[in-house]
Amino acid sequence: MVKAAVMTGFNEPLAIDALTLKAPREDEIVVRVVASGVCHSDLFALEEKSIVGSLYGSGNMQRDVPRLIDLYMHKRIKIDELVSRKIGLNEVNSAFAAMENGEVARSVIVHG
Repeated sequence: MVKAAVMTGFNEPLAIDALTLKAPREDEIVVRVVASGVCHSDLFALEEKSIVGSLYGSGNMQRDVPRLIDLYMHKRIKIDELVSRKIGLNEVNSAFAAMENGEVARSVIVHG
């Protein structure tokens, strides 16, 4: 049994409720949080919204990257034209400034 501050509605005070937690599974741990804050993303739950993570969109990297490389190598898709300029690592700040000013769309960091 643990106590938790529960948000029951927008602009409503938090309710302190006693909750019963299930025992952690073999691959889980219990973490005691001694302080926390609420950010705007926490309020999504009240509006039945959710934040969904995405890695490479809905693509499959193991399948799609080799296909894209093959298409590029056979000149079936143009990628070079998508790069506004190539920069060194020491030029990152100026590259962001150029992007914010609308001078470039995409800079690629070249190592070495």
